Amino acid sequence: MHYEAGDETWGLGYTSNELLVALQTDPSVSYWLRDAATKLYQRDPIDALRDAELLVKLACLLNQEVKYV
Repeated sequence: MHYEAGDETWGLGYTSNELLVALQTDPSVSYWLRDAATKLYQRDPIDALRDAELLVKLACLLNQEVKYV
């Protein structure tokens, strides 16, 4: 499985369970993401989505700051 930023087709054609299995078995996926994906099933999906959106914003800000240091 390979994901490119902005690739809107990534994940389409999978059910959530199929995508979880694909993430868990792909050696290129980080342990951090595997753990987060597994824990996602223990959370309210709306809360998890809000948290994920904030994490993306934080990662984008960090990326911009690192570029200019």
